Amino acid sequence: MRNSLRLLNITLSSRSALPFLSWPTSPRTRSSLNLPRRLLSSVSSSPHNLFEYTSGLWLVNNDLRLAERKHVFDIEELRRLAAQSVDRTIQDVDTIEKLAEGGFNRVFLITMHDGFQMIARIP
Repeated sequence: MRNSLRLLNITLSSRSALPFLSWPTSPRTRSSLNLPRRLLSSVSSSPHNLFEYTSGLWLVNNDLRLAERKHVFDIEELRRLAAQSVDRTIQDVDTIEKLAEGGFNRVFLITMHDGFQMIARIP
């Protein structure tokens, strides 16, 4: 059975882009958060990698540039909106995996317990 992908574009905030130097994304920089049928606070995996910029480094002011690109958002709200967009419950969300990131945005693959997948982008 082929899984369908659905695009979920969520605007939580916007920032202006600044020029930066980065290297290509490696599969090792992917972050995922397993969300079994329990509260996020009880999940042993840390969600912080979902918020951090992990695709590159800067030669000058690296810590400042990384801090500028840290994008903290409400994971529970993302789960709720994702589930609501496909007429599911929040408990149906299994995993959230960071697929890609730009200077100030993140793209996530959200997988439901039955294997259904969708893409969410947070600018």
